[in-house]
Amino acid sequence: MEINPYRAFVDYLKKRRLTMNVYEEIDQETMMLLLDSLCKRTVEGKQIWENMEYNPISFLQKDIYEKEGAYISQMFETTTVFNGIEYELELSESIELPSGKGDIFGTISYETEDGKENTYDFSLSFDVEKYDDANAEELQGIFGNSIIVQFTDAIVGVFENSDAVAEGFAYARYYHQTGIDSEWETNPLVKLGEKLMQEHAMLDFHKIVLDTDYRERLLKR
Repeated sequence: MEINPYRAFVDYLKKRRLTMNVYEEIDQETMMLLLDSLCKRTVEGKQIWENMEYNPISFLQKDIYEKEGAYISQMFETTTVFNGIEYELELSESIELPSGKGDIFGTISYETEDGKENTYDFSLSFDVEKYDDANAEELQGIFGNSIIVQFTDAIVGVFENSDAVAEGFAYARYYHQTGIDSEWETNPLVKLGEKLMQEHAMLDFHKIVLDTDYRERLLKR
């Protein structure tokens, strides 16, 4: 089976979610300040992002070691320099099935002065109290104004109409696995994801991650 970069990325962040503790609160605050600064500078056109790579919309069925379900996702990778430090960003948007809940996962890494790598991880679902008890339709109202969502909007704006997205779709495949359960192949949201991939509709997928009203309009289209 071909290795899907989203699976490896999500597996890593799931482990981070389980191991996060109160001693990391300062790091989380620092990260949010960093995301906020990068977001504002990006929107203002002052932040330059380079080495852009895009992994297109794809479907991933969970394996036997996970609870039943699947994901539809897309992923962005890029670097930028801020205050003399180069940051590497990995950012993924996903919709989990069968719940239909959207999520954003990200990690920002950089090298410290002593040569060690420091990493900040973030995700909507890390806010367990708010995320776990909400349904798909409620998530936009809960997280729509969060720094994570605003930052993701800014990054997607950078990637929109870029060579990175065009190159990503040039070699895209929606299914990276064999033996997909028939229930997923006929699932309306899975079929919508495939249609958006075929149409190279990166921006539409970004919108439907949290905007379930827009998602429903596309499903009816």
